Amino acid sequence: MYRIRSGLTQRQLATRAGVNESKIRQLEDHNYTDNPKLLARVAKIFDTSVHDLVE
Repeated sequence: MYRIRSGLTQRQLATRAGVNESKIRQLEDHNYTDNPKLLARVAKIFDTSVHDLVE
C-alpha cells in the first residue's frame, strides 16, 4: 500500500489530498467507484497511475 510505504497516516494523506480521513478509508476499503477525481489526486501524490494505485 502506497500510503504505508510512504510513512503517511490516513490523516496526513487526507490533508495532502484535500479531503477528510473517511474518504481515504473508503479508498483503502476499495470503495472508489464514486470518486475518480480523488483517485487521480492520490495517484499524483504518490507519482503513480490510477491503474497502479488500485491494483
